[in-house]
Amino acid sequence: MYSSVAAAKSSVISAGEEIESLGLPSEICPLVFVITASSGAQEILKLLPHTFVDSSRLSELFRMAKDVAQPTLTSKMVFQVYGCVVTSKDMVEHIDSTTPFDKADYYAHPENYSPVFHEKIAPYASVIGKSGGVYIPPFKLARRMKELEKDKSSVEYQRLTWDALRKSINDLVNKMPSPGFTAVFAALVAVVNTKFPEVGELLLRRIVLQLKRAFKNNDKAQLLAAVKFITHLVNQQVAHEIIALELLTVLLENPTDDSVEVAIGFVTECGSMLQDHSYFYQAPFRGIVGVSWHPFAKPAAHRSCIAGLS
Repeated sequence: MYSSVAAAKSSVISAGEEIESLGLPSEICPLVFVITASSGAQEILKLLPHTFVDSSRLSELFRMAKDVAQPTLTSKMVFQVYGCVVTSKDMVEHIDSTTPFDKADYYAHPENYSPVFHEKIAPYASVIGKSGGVYIPPFKLARRMKELEKDKSSVEYQRLTWDALRKSINDLVNKMPSPGFTAVFAALVAVVNTKFPEVGELLLRRIVLQLKRAFKNNDKAQLLAAVKFITHLVNQQVAHEIIALELLTVLLENPTDDSVEVAIGFVTECGSMLQDHSYFYQAPFRGIVGVSWHPFAKPAAHRSCIAGLS
């Protein structure tokens, strides 16, 4: 949850900057946000690098994106998302295909129209947004669920069950930014990373990007959060320990009260792991965590993510 609309917009802008700089994997693209005519939803979407497409062009958009033979597809990364604004005419059509859609007639005689959203729009939507919604009091929802338990294969029962699961997952995810859940989230990332190492690399690159932004803007709170997350990724061996040493070097190269405080917190979280597993090949690292330097240790292969932070 965000404390204000401004805070939410700031997070969306940050996500947009990451999309512009890092891109999105072609496997999940085109990333299409289907929204209603709500000006608020469009305002938020416009904070991302985006292109709006008409609903009639969705199938064409996907055909071009998935056709690897297209000569225009020269990059494996996509640096924008797509928005599609839908209205009533995109959701239903007259049962007589020769009769054009009429909004007034649809509201007056809905029985003359059949739904088409699930066929023409939903298959191409990555995210379906809605403005508002229907609130169901918990006691009514529980009573309705009890009535539907007689037929658990029904569409309505499955939908309500999924909504309940989605809310439960959202509650857990919303707790993750709390410092108390950082270690838990890092452990979850470590499990996923064993099967999908690309996920771990992508997450590490994005958290380092946030760290660089916080360092540049002197945002101490954001820097502390990013540093703590990286320490637990190092503890879980998602990130190489040399990344930790590079970060410490940057923090202590030109020490200030704040940078020393951040460095102390960093070493407090992962200093023990560094002492047990790291063999340093440069003498300046000895004084950081008090580990004896092994002159014959060879550096492990790694890709620097911290380079250029300062």
